[in-house]
Amino acid sequence: TNYNKSKGTIEMNNKTQEGVPDLIAELYKANLEVVQPSAGPPETVKRDPHLRLRRTLTPASSISGLKKYKDAQFMIQGSTGKRIQLTFSVLGHAFHMDAYVWGASEEEAERRIVTLHGISPGVSRTRWHSLGERIGNTMPKTRFVALDWHSIDRTDEYQEEFLTMLPKHILSVPSDEAAKEFIDLYPEERQEWAREFFEQVRECCPRSINEGAAILRAVIQDGLGWGVHGKSFILGVKSWSGAIGTAMLAEEARQDDSSFRKQIEAAIIMHPACFLEKDDYARAVDSIPTLLCWAKDDVLIPYQLSSCFLVHEKVKLISYE
Repeated sequence: TNYNKSKGTIEMNNKTQEGVPDLIAELYKANLEVVQPSAGPPETVKRDPHLRLRRTLTPASSISGLKKYKDAQFMIQGSTGKRIQLTFSVLGHAFHMDAYVWGASEEEAERRIVTLHGISPGVSRTRWHSLGERIGNTMPKTRFVALDWHSIDRTDEYQEEFLTMLPKHILSVPSDEAAKEFIDLYPEERQEWAREFFEQVRECCPRSINEGAAILRAVIQDGLGWGVHGKSFILGVKSWSGAIGTAMLAEEARQDDSSFRKQIEAAIIMHPACFLEKDDYARAVDSIPTLLCWAKDDVLIPYQLSSCFLVHEKVKLISYE
């Protein structure tokens, strides 16, 4: 995709985007869609192809440094996990999201692990799958779930919220004043890139990390039924989802009702792409055993940010190059 577009091309794209909701509404009236299940022949169902439309007509991210992240793929090919559909409610609407499962059944599970990929719709979605396969083969009493955020979809209720709920729509950066502290963490040759990145996130991303955190909590509690008494879990997140997960942990620490947070046994956080208030990093991992993984030469999220987490003895940092 060429991002140095002419004025005419930009106007044409804008008009295309303006027409997407009306087009979806017309297709919804048709109320027919042919889908390919995981097994068996294609089926005609009473739903419009809104996911296909979103994939086709919603532009890929225009944020500098994220151009390689194209739109959603429908299904992950070649996964050994069992694909399930989760239903949850958030932002006043009901949604679906696919997940892939290994190991024990819900009834037989003695330990539960839920993981979420980074912003990429490609290889990032499958990296947790290899771990799930290993755990499924070696820890039969563990239920391992890999969420697929790129499959997020509305239910049969007509609404347009789903159009801005892909990972590329959910990023946050701090205010100009606070951003300077983060930019100073980057090597001098990367600081101009960081300034441009922050500015483009402000302009291009319609949803905040905190909104993403609310969605993740709903997926875990409503979709999986975890985070309640007897259904504690380990959270695994990386990069983009590291920001979502960290924000969720920090927000839960602020709540008077700590019942959900108490069910989080531990967290695995890999180079989280989050720019939060400084106290929120420590707040997120307070009293939660946390494995923090970070490359010392990370060019996107500076390694120095890891020190903000390292204020509790239960946090262990694994660094690599």
